[in-house]
Parts: sequence; structure tokens; C-alpha cells
Amino acid sequence: MDTSSHTLQAQGTGHIELHPDLLILSLTLTNQHKEYDKALIVGRQLREILQETLVPAGIDADDFKIWHFSVLPRRVNINRYEDKERYEDCYECEQNLELRLPLDMVHLQRILTLCSASLAAPSVRIHFELKDPAAAKDAAFAAAVQDAKHKALAVARAAEVQLGEILHIDIGEADNDLIPPTVCYEATAATAPPSPKDLSIDATVNVLWAIS
Repeated sequence: MDTSSHTLQAQGTGHIELHPDLLILSLTLTNQHKEYDKALIVGRQLREILQETLVPAGIDADDFKIWHFSVLPRRVNINRYEDKERYEDCYECEQNLELRLPLDMVHLQRILTLCSASLAAPSVRIHFELKDPAAAKDAAFAAAVQDAKHKALAVARAAEVQLGEILHIDIGEADNDLIPPTVCYEATAATAPPSPKDLSIDATVNVLWAIS
């Protein structure tokens, strides 16, 4: 009997959960001044103050990456705490700095404590990620292939046939949660930083075997 067209297909799923190992801190500095040039000068001074503030935490100036910098005209209400509004034109300098560090919650607490006491008064956003998300996806797909093989072997034994060579593998999309929602954190010395949740990734494959 010709069995060249006899095949068995099985779908496998892989699920991987990993603890974040990368900390990304986004620090925003904002200042306003009536004059454009002075808004720039104060912005540079704030950045230097922040860099000096974090030296005790082992952070060097070269560790900061500037991913956004702008100086834009603004009209601000200078009577925010009074009933009558009064507006004034000025320039607002905003700069977003980024620090990428190995995840260390003790180190993070130290950085946040220093930020909370800094004259630069940065606002802080915390991201927890993986250093190598591609490796996590590879592991999920490998687990999915093993799951498909396990299912195929079970069916083959029940049907009293033998699995042959793999004829085709259809790789589905990896559905991942490697970048969870940003944690917005107002830095204060008394508050502990939020604990990161595990990051998960799921993968699906469809594997086609020859059988005999």
C-alpha cells in the first residue's frame, strides 16, 4: 500500500514566563522662562544637576540617553491658585532622558530616593523589560514544537502508526506581553518602587509529519 500521502498534523502551543531583567527609567525635566535662550540654559543646568544627583548611585553622565528635547512657546496661567486667571507667554523646555540598567530593586530604590531630593525635580516613569526578548520568543517556539510532537506521538500510538519525517512547519505569531504597560511612579523617598510582574509569551506552531 502506498503511504507516501499519509500524514498527521498536530498543533503545539508554548508558554514561557520570565522575570524582567532590564530596568528602563524615563526621566522628564521641564522648565519655563520668558526668554528662549534662558529656557535653554536652565534646561541644561537641570540636566547637569540631575546627573550630579545620581553620581552616588553609580550613574555616570554617559549613562543618560536623550531621546527627546524641545523648546516651545507656551501660554501659562500664572494665577493658578487665585480665582482670576492671568496668562503669560513663555518658552517651555522639555527633555526626556533614559537610563537602561540591570534590574536591581535596591538600586532602583536608591535612584528614586536621590531623584526625590533633587533640585532638578524629574518626573519618573518605570519600565520593566527583558534584555533579550528574541531569546524568549525562541524558547516559546521550541516549547510549542515539543508540545506538537508530544501530541502527535500520542495520536500515532493510538492509531498504531509510526511518525516519519517532518514535512512542514507553520509558525504562528508569537503573542507576547514583553512590554507591559508603563508604570508611572512619583518618586518619593518614603515609597517603595513597584515590583515587576513576570512577562509572558505564547507561541503556536502547526507541524505536519509523514506517517507509515
